[in-house]
Amino acid sequence: SVLAECKDVCTLLKPAGWTIYSTFGGGNHSATRPSPGNPEAVLHDWLVKQFSEHAVTVHDSGAQHGLVHRLDRNTSGTLLWAKTYSGYF
Repeated sequence: SVLAECKDVCTLLKPAGWTIYSTFGGGNHSATRPSPGNPEAVLHDWLVKQFSEHAVTVHDSGAQHGLVHRLDRNTSGTLLWAKTYSGYF
């Protein structure tokens, strides 16, 4: 969910069990292995559905899709997501 939103960045709450990307580092990294109880919960996919029309970074893998950092799948917490390149760099 979105905790706070500004023009260039959002603070997101990532629930435990959600992965960040569908693939990363060959798929064996704990941040990207699907959760057995929730195989569809991928933060990047949710960002695409929610912000695809408004945020250019969500489609740019070179800018980590706007995600400034990651959390492991089993970790819940806040993430900073840059909606624009100005917010990312």
